[in-house]
Amino acid sequence: MTDQVQIPPMAAADLMMIPQNMRADEARARIEELKADPNFVKRHLSGDHETKAHLETLHQIAFEPAPGSVMIGGPTLEAQREATAAHLGTMTDISADVLDHVRTGASVSEDEYRLAVAKKNSLFGDPEWRAQYLAGNHEAKKQKVLLDVILASPIKLKGR
Repeated sequence: MTDQVQIPPMAAADLMMIPQNMRADEARARIEELKADPNFVKRHLSGDHETKAHLETLHQIAFEPAPGSVMIGGPTLEAQREATAAHLGTMTDISADVLDHVRTGASVSEDEYRLAVAKKNSLFGDPEWRAQYLAGNHEAKKQKVLLDVILASPIKLKGR
Protein backbone atom coordinates (compact mmCIF):
# COMPACT_ATOMS: atom_id res chain seq x y z
CA MET A 1 0.00 0.00 0.00
CA THR A 2 1.35 3.42 -0.89
CA ASP A 3 1.19 6.42 1.35
CA GLN A 4 -1.15 9.05 0.03
CA VAL A 5 -0.70 12.65 0.95
CA GLN A 6 -3.88 14.16 2.29
CA ILE A 7 -4.17 17.62 0.87
CA PRO A 8 -6.90 19.69 2.44
CA PRO A 9 -9.28 20.99 -0.19
CA MET A 10 -9.25 24.71 -0.74
CA ALA A 11 -12.53 26.41 -0.19
CA ALA A 12 -14.26 27.47 -3.41
CA ALA A 13 -14.36 31.04 -2.10
CA ASP A 14 -10.55 30.99 -1.77
CA LEU A 15 -10.19 29.98 -5.39
CA MET A 16 -12.58 32.59 -6.65
CA MET A 17 -10.98 35.52 -4.86
CA ILE A 18 -9.97 37.25 -8.07
CA PRO A 19 -11.28 40.81 -8.11
CA GLN A 20 -13.05 41.80 -11.31
CA ASN A 21 -10.64 44.70 -11.84
CA MET A 22 -7.42 42.88 -10.93
CA ARG A 23 -4.43 44.39 -12.73
CA ALA A 24 -1.87 42.31 -14.61
CA ASP A 25 0.87 43.04 -12.06
CA GLU A 26 -1.42 41.94 -9.22
CA ALA A 27 -2.24 38.71 -11.05
CA ARG A 28 1.46 37.98 -11.60
CA ALA A 29 2.14 38.62 -7.90
CA ARG A 30 -0.72 36.28 -6.94
CA ILE A 31 0.70 33.56 -9.22
CA GLU A 32 4.04 33.89 -7.44
CA GLU A 33 2.29 33.62 -4.04
CA LEU A 34 0.50 30.46 -5.14
CA LYS A 35 3.72 28.94 -6.46
CA ALA A 36 5.22 29.50 -3.00
CA ASP A 37 2.25 27.84 -1.26
CA PRO A 38 3.17 24.13 -0.81
CA ASN A 39 -0.47 23.05 -0.37
CA PHE A 40 -1.54 24.79 -3.56
CA VAL A 41 1.42 23.33 -5.48
CA LYS A 42 0.65 19.79 -4.22
CA ARG A 43 -2.99 20.10 -5.24
CA HIS A 44 -2.07 21.53 -8.61
CA LEU A 45 0.55 18.88 -9.35
CA SER A 46 -1.88 16.15 -8.35
CA GLY A 47 -4.14 17.27 -11.19
CA ASP A 48 -6.66 19.33 -9.25
CA HIS A 49 -9.04 20.99 -11.72
CA GLU A 50 -9.88 23.91 -9.43
CA THR A 51 -6.26 24.98 -9.08
CA LYS A 52 -5.79 24.62 -12.83
CA ALA A 53 -8.83 26.82 -13.53
CA HIS A 54 -7.66 29.35 -10.96
CA LEU A 55 -4.18 29.61 -12.50
CA GLU A 56 -5.64 29.84 -16.00
CA THR A 57 -7.76 32.78 -14.94
CA LEU A 58 -4.78 34.50 -13.30
CA HIS A 59 -2.63 33.88 -16.37
CA GLN A 60 -5.31 35.36 -18.64
CA ILE A 61 -5.27 38.53 -16.53
CA ALA A 62 -1.49 38.59 -16.08
CA PHE A 63 -0.62 38.13 -19.73
CA GLU A 64 -3.54 39.76 -21.51
CA PRO A 65 -2.38 41.36 -24.76
CA ALA A 66 -1.73 45.08 -24.57
CA PRO A 67 -4.39 47.42 -25.97
CA GLY A 68 -3.94 47.71 -29.70
CA SER A 69 -2.29 44.34 -30.11
CA VAL A 70 -3.79 41.40 -31.89
CA MET A 71 -4.15 37.94 -30.46
CA ILE A 72 -1.88 36.29 -33.02
CA GLY A 73 1.17 38.13 -31.94
CA GLY A 74 1.87 41.73 -32.57
CA PRO A 75 0.65 45.22 -32.09
CA THR A 76 -1.51 46.78 -34.76
CA LEU A 77 -0.05 49.23 -37.22
CA GLU A 78 -1.73 52.08 -35.32
CA ALA A 79 -0.18 50.91 -32.04
CA GLN A 80 3.25 50.66 -33.69
CA ARG A 81 2.92 54.17 -35.06
CA GLU A 82 1.85 55.52 -31.68
CA ALA A 83 4.76 53.78 -29.95
CA THR A 84 7.19 55.16 -32.51
CA ALA A 85 5.80 58.68 -32.14
CA ALA A 86 5.99 58.38 -28.35
CA HIS A 87 9.62 57.28 -28.59
CA LEU A 88 10.49 60.11 -30.97
CA GLY A 89 8.67 62.49 -28.62
CA THR A 90 11.38 61.83 -26.06
CA MET A 91 13.62 63.92 -28.30
CA THR A 92 12.19 67.19 -27.06
CA ASP A 93 12.97 69.17 -30.18
CA ILE A 94 11.19 66.88 -32.66
CA SER A 95 8.27 68.98 -33.86
CA ALA A 96 4.65 68.09 -33.22
CA ASP A 97 4.10 68.04 -37.01
CA VAL A 98 6.69 65.28 -37.41
CA LEU A 99 5.11 63.29 -34.57
CA ASP A 100 1.67 63.68 -36.18
CA HIS A 101 3.16 62.53 -39.49
CA VAL A 102 4.38 59.35 -37.79
CA ARG A 103 1.11 58.76 -35.88
CA THR A 104 -1.04 59.09 -38.98
CA GLY A 105 1.24 57.20 -41.32
CA ALA A 106 1.18 60.12 -43.75
CA SER A 107 2.77 59.56 -47.13
CA VAL A 108 5.56 61.47 -48.84
CA SER A 109 6.00 62.23 -52.51
CA GLU A 110 8.42 60.31 -54.70
CA ASP A 111 10.57 63.45 -54.87
CA GLU A 112 10.66 63.84 -51.06
CA TYR A 113 11.70 60.21 -50.76
CA ARG A 114 14.45 60.55 -53.40
CA LEU A 115 15.77 63.73 -51.76
CA ALA A 116 15.85 62.03 -48.36
CA VAL A 117 17.79 59.06 -49.78
CA ALA A 118 20.27 61.42 -51.46
CA LYS A 119 20.68 63.53 -48.30
CA LYS A 120 21.22 60.48 -46.08
CA ASN A 121 23.77 59.03 -48.50
CA SER A 122 25.51 62.42 -48.68
CA LEU A 123 25.63 62.78 -44.90
CA PHE A 124 26.99 59.29 -44.31
CA GLY A 125 29.50 59.88 -47.10
CA ASP A 126 30.84 62.91 -45.24
CA PRO A 127 33.53 61.67 -42.81
CA GLU A 128 33.16 64.74 -40.56
CA TRP A 129 29.38 64.39 -40.24
CA ARG A 130 29.66 60.61 -39.78
CA ALA A 131 32.19 61.12 -36.98
CA GLN A 132 29.84 63.57 -35.26
CA TYR A 133 26.94 61.15 -35.62
CA LEU A 134 28.93 58.22 -34.24
CA ALA A 135 30.12 60.42 -31.36
CA GLY A 136 26.48 61.01 -30.39
CA ASN A 137 26.11 64.58 -31.64
CA HIS A 138 22.48 65.57 -31.00
CA GLU A 139 21.99 67.57 -34.20
CA ALA A 140 23.45 64.80 -36.35
CA LYS A 141 21.20 62.24 -34.69
CA LYS A 142 18.20 64.51 -35.16
CA GLN A 143 19.00 64.88 -38.88
CA LYS A 144 19.15 61.12 -39.25
CA VAL A 145 15.87 60.61 -37.35
CA LEU A 146 14.07 63.14 -39.52
CA LEU A 147 15.41 61.51 -42.68
CA ASP A 148 14.41 58.08 -41.35
CA VAL A 149 10.86 59.33 -40.76
CA ILE A 150 10.66 60.28 -44.42
CA LEU A 151 12.23 57.02 -45.56
CA ALA A 152 9.85 54.95 -43.42
CA SER A 153 6.79 56.77 -44.79
CA PRO A 154 4.61 55.33 -47.54
CA ILE A 155 5.32 56.90 -50.92
CA LYS A 156 2.45 58.57 -52.72
CA LEU A 157 3.03 57.74 -56.37
CA LYS A 158 2.42 60.42 -59.01
CA GLY A 159 -0.96 60.17 -60.68
CA ARG A 160 -2.58 58.32 -57.80
